[in-house]
Amino acid sequence: MSIDRLASGSFILTKRGVSSFTNCPNPYMLVKIDDNGCDSTISYCNLVDDIKAQSNPDGFSMNLFPNPANDAVSIRLTAAGEKAMTISITNILDAEIEQLSVKTNSAVQLNTSNYNAGIYFIQAGFEGRVIETKRLMITR
Repeated sequence: MSIDRLASGSFILTKRGVSSFTNCPNPYMLVKIDDNGCDSTISYCNLVDDIKAQSNPDGFSMNLFPNPANDAVSIRLTAAGEKAMTISITNILDAEIEQLSVKTNSAVQLNTSNYNAGIYFIQAGFEGRVIETKRLMITR
């Protein structure tokens, strides 16, 4: 893992070997945090054939509320049609904390009362691919 500061004052955290892709020899994830505290997370694979893993099927979206959270967070998944999805919760060190099976066009309440304060990543996957990753902050 490396953290670099850009001339603009933003930071970029790079994690290699993330488990976001299947059959990918060298996956990595970038997290950019700008001077306002806003972030964006993108997972990459160095295989051109796996570029489809970043596609957004059927207008999929994931929303977290509240964020930052304390004891619980609601995760809402929306898409055209109903799909079986996997939600994976990992900590900043990419250790998986929890995994859930859910359907799109529904909301799930995640109990975070046993989580330590800090930053977690919520990944929504479909057919073995990560479709979207969101950052969740737990405060105490």
